Amino acid sequence: MYQPKRRSVEFKENPSGAAIAQLLKDGNLGIKFSESNENEFAGKKYRISAWPEYVNPQKLSGRTWYIRLDNDNKGIYSIAPQSGMFTGRVQRFTSQEGVPPTPKLKEYTYEGRLVQYYQFVVLIEIVDGDDACVGMTIPYVLRYNFGEDAEGNTEYTFWGKNSKHSPRLHEFLSLVGAWDNGAIKFSDNILPELQRRILKAAKTFKFVIKDGWIDTLYADQVSEVSEVAPWDDEEDWDNLDPTETSPKPVETESTEFDW
Repeated sequence: MYQPKRRSVEFKENPSGAAIAQLLKDGNLGIKFSESNENEFAGKKYRISAWPEYVNPQKLSGRTWYIRLDNDNKGIYSIAPQSGMFTGRVQRFTSQEGVPPTPKLKEYTYEGRLVQYYQFVVLIEIVDGDDACVGMTIPYVLRYNFGEDAEGNTEYTFWGKNSKHSPRLHEFLSLVGAWDNGAIKFSDNILPELQRRILKAAKTFKFVIKDGWIDTLYADQVSEVSEVAPWDDEEDWDNLDPTETSPKPVETESTEFDW
């Protein structure tokens, strides 16, 4: 019986890691990845001719950043400070242009067993701090650990004694004002409503970056007092029950998997 030919495909990783940038005489950027990177790109050099519009190549020069190059290795796909504390605000959830954000399925094998979970990515824009960093967007990955409670509202799932990801999710959503206007009716995808609420609240917050990734989040007290945008809804804020503004966690038995 006839069988179509099979074309093999190899997925290559874009060069990424800690790298020093140097503005060249021709206006391009020289990028040299640090020897300390534990990947195949350690010590390699690239001549870069394109970068995000918010990047000032002169301000990058002579400093170490966490850089990921594009598929052609001729442009910067993303860049972040290597370390430091900054003030940020949610820019948006990642999604294709014109398409609402949706949770993405991830899976891996752990001790011979398939583990699956859903996640989503929030883009956090640096709005204050080091002048060279303002405008940079940093991805923040969160688990989509949501379910439906007895009243039809959204609740957290996978919340047990040893849980890490659900408390982290709760910390972030509380910090950016996702629950300030009350519960969210559960659906298969609550990300569009979460994004709408968060962007409407427009809260800023502090965060610490280590090795190019967000490590810790803190409340921005100035934002808490003066930067919260009013809601269009007619609900009386003075009568809101504070116990009803955040979903209740669902206690689960701890497992060998870190959900």
